[in-house]
Amino acid sequence: MQPAEPRMRGIAVPVLADSVEGPIVTYGAGPTSINFVTQDERRGRVTFEKLDSLRVSRGEYEPYPSDWKEGDPVHWVSVVAPSPWLRERYEYEKRHFSQAYEFGGDVDEMLRDFSHYIFSFHDQFVEVLCAGIWFESADECIGNRQLGPNHPLLDLPLSGLASFEAHGITCQIRRNPRPPDEIVKDAMLCSQKLL
Repeated sequence: MQPAEPRMRGIAVPVLADSVEGPIVTYGAGPTSINFVTQDERRGRVTFEKLDSLRVSRGEYEPYPSDWKEGDPVHWVSVVAPSPWLRERYEYEKRHFSQAYEFGGDVDEMLRDFSHYIFSFHDQFVEVLCAGIWFESADECIGNRQLGPNHPLLDLPLSGLASFEAHGITCQIRRNPRPPDEIVKDAMLCSQKLL
């Protein structure tokens, strides 16, 4: 049986990139991120949950065939499935680090939980293998600043703290203060903490 051909499927995201400006990719200093100008001339940043790989390429044409059809909305972010790059990275990690894989020892999570994202800009695109993506926007460049206070990968705030004692041990639970419908909506792109 012939393996399925990789295809790009556009996804809706909460921040729209300008169709002309190129990205600034930050790696190593602060959170790895893609910084960009938004359609409404603000600044945007996308950060990654469990980033595995990132590559930037020039090109006017999409790197994979797309499922887009005339009349469909145009998306600047796509997911590639099945992804030969994700498969290649999984096989590398399994071969060399299967018992010591950095995300809890379960290398198979790359196949279960990771996606191959493509961020399309004018004449270039950024490809990322990760478990989730998170978008922020601001009036000025976010750059490599630390993650914003509402970023889902940070600890929950102390404001939702509940304490109890069990077997002589004081325990604390933090509850996510955001409305449940927002948490569920945001979980489409990035893991969200409930407790």
